[in-house]
Amino acid sequence: MSLFTEDGTFKAEGLEVESIARGHAELRKVYAMAIARLDTRLFIQNQEVDLLGEDRAKGRCYVEVYSANIGMQRLGFGCCEVEYAKSGDQWKFANRRYFLDVADTDVSLRGTFME
Repeated sequence: MSLFTEDGTFKAEGLEVESIARGHAELRKVYAMAIARLDTRLFIQNQEVDLLGEDRAKGRCYVEVYSANIGMQRLGFGCCEVEYAKSGDQWKFANRRYFLDVADTDVSLRGTFME
């Protein structure tokens, strides 16, 4: 959770899921659930970050998500849009929005990230 600001958010949107988690307590629950159920592996490509000021930035990356629990089957891929905020001398996620663009798998994402 130390990668997020105290009031940081993670929003997942896509074919089967659309939900948001706010703050460390909700984020911890979401990430724990996803890891326990899927043992996910993320592959991130083309990380871009644009500085908007001394304490703000935004970025985008493309992501593929695989599950070690089901033989590294791909769950989907999409993009992640990020807003960063500087906290002290560290950059943190203020908001992360993951958009599942395409899923060419038989694995349902319902109940894997957020319930």
